[in-house]
Amino acid sequence: MSAPPNRFALPRLPDLYSELRRGRHLCPEDGDLYALLDERPQDYIDLFSAIGYQLTRHRRGFYYLTSGAQSSDQMQRIAVFYFVLFDHLADRFGSVTDALFQRTFPASELPHFFTERYTLLMEEAKLPSLEALQPFLRRLESLGFLSIENDTIRFRSPSARFLDMCVDLANTPPAADEAGTETPE
Repeated sequence: MSAPPNRFALPRLPDLYSELRRGRHLCPEDGDLYALLDERPQDYIDLFSAIGYQLTRHRRGFYYLTSGAQSSDQMQRIAVFYFVLFDHLADRFGSVTDALFQRTFPASELPHFFTERYTLLMEEAKLPSLEALQPFLRRLESLGFLSIENDTIRFRSPSARFLDMCVDLANTPPAADEAGTETPE
């Protein structure tokens, strides 16, 4: 009698784990690794859950891994970067989603230092200049949020993770204090 197949004997598991563990968001553009994950998502979800991680499949079809130990500084920087970008795109194009995913952006024309308000936000995120932004953009590329070719940026579907967060935040009613009045921002 042969042993039942091991559903955790998953192809290229070390490669997938390595990419996801370092924060990479895998989407269809990632080819084979994404295809393997998307072919047996529940097996990967169950396996990662057993070792303390949550593998999430976003509604836009990309995967990412979370654990209780997220890099809060990095996540805050990424959130500020996207907030500034989304604010600018909303003012300029109306539809943030269309502008984000249907356009490319020269790195030198990113709006993060166009206004004093944006510059102050970026300084608070410890990204005080376009020069300081360059290694950060490469990090976002390594995480799967964007691709850079010839100094031109194209945002990939995992950027929707932060778009959703900003939309959720915008739709959250202001907090009220105990007297029932709105708390000032």
